[in-house]
Amino acid sequence: VLFSRGCRWRKCRFCAHNASFAGYRRKSAEGFVDELEGYQRVHGTSHFYLADQYVEAADLDRVADEILRRHLEVFFHVMGKPTEEYTPDRLHKLFRAGCRWICWGVESGSQRLLDVINKGTRVQDMEALLQDAAGAGISNLAMMIFGLPTSTDLDFRQTVRFLEGVYPSLQAISSGSFVL
Repeated sequence: VLFSRGCRWRKCRFCAHNASFAGYRRKSAEGFVDELEGYQRVHGTSHFYLADQYVEAADLDRVADEILRRHLEVFFHVMGKPTEEYTPDRLHKLFRAGCRWICWGVESGSQRLLDVINKGTRVQDMEALLQDAAGAGISNLAMMIFGLPTSTDLDFRQTVRFLEGVYPSLQAISSGSFVL
């Protein structure tokens, strides 16, 4: 299912999606949950994969509120941008609403590289977030990109140290190579 098209951030220097989908647009939380409810009623579907580029924390919060308000019993997997907006309370609410898996666009454990690619995230926030999500019962996948422009051995070591530190909170890691 899709809640939104495109990327609201549109600033990551590595991403081809900045110019895709003719900009960013999203559905209302109520309309989106109507769709989930309809699929459940017609097809008996209770598990959903949100195929968005990522869904912002505030939007997921509104979707979770609507799912909980309706007492809808669904489970979903989503991609997220690992920011401080994902508070422990918000993560627990997402779990209660059925969120069971989040693919996080971590990309690197080097703050310097995150700044170079204009990711808009901070390593220290990601460390806490992954621990908090796991504590809420949500499975975490860290999506990583290796070989980013200007990457050094120090950046690689920082990324390995980051992954070692959050490893107990991860269920999976995916790695890709930067390709221009």
